Amino acid sequence: TGLDATPPDLLGGVVRATGRDADGAAVEVTAPLVIGADGTRGVVRGFLGIGVDERPLPDRFLMGDAPDRTGGGEDAVVTLHPDGVVESFPLPGGRRRFVVGVRAGERDGDPATLIARAVTARTGHVVSAAELDPVSGFGVRRRLARRMVAGRGVLIGDAAHEISPIGGQGMNLGWLDADALAPILVDAVRARRGVPDPVRLAR
Repeated sequence: TGLDATPPDLLGGVVRATGRDADGAAVEVTAPLVIGADGTRGVVRGFLGIGVDERPLPDRFLMGDAPDRTGGGEDAVVTLHPDGVVESFPLPGGRRRFVVGVRAGERDGDPATLIARAVTARTGHVVSAAELDPVSGFGVRRRLARRMVAGRGVLIGDAAHEISPIGGQGMNLGWLDADALAPILVDAVRARRGVPDPVRLAR
């Protein structure tokens, strides 16, 4: 964090990154490798000059938290209904988060009322619109970095690929990236003076 707009230079066998500290003083950091695990809005991908392909998806979701009267306990519940999905997750304090898929014609109106109606119609559980707090909405998109490795830079997780949060697979993909990268880093430290094998990285 705190990197400026100058891309890392791949000079002298190291990554050289510049930035400014909290007081505005120039900072320079060098390392054998930079790993961009800084999410969809991260800066490392841009510093490495890696482009991204993006496809917005038409799906739209509303989300709100309410007292849990579903009887679901500690379980996350996914209800697949012809009118759209409802996901619900237990929260601390006896509350539950509801996420409902909405169609284009259903997006108008009070979001809390839309959530309450959808939950009742699709799951049979009664949720009071007045008790939903906070309430928010989000759209989804699919983004894929054009490559995951550039010189001595590697992207993992949401910095490399963004998918719909519905289904909860984005974090799993990030863990798989880290799991694939870990043995390469261990080998670099133990046998290669901190320099990762470029052939293994490229895979």
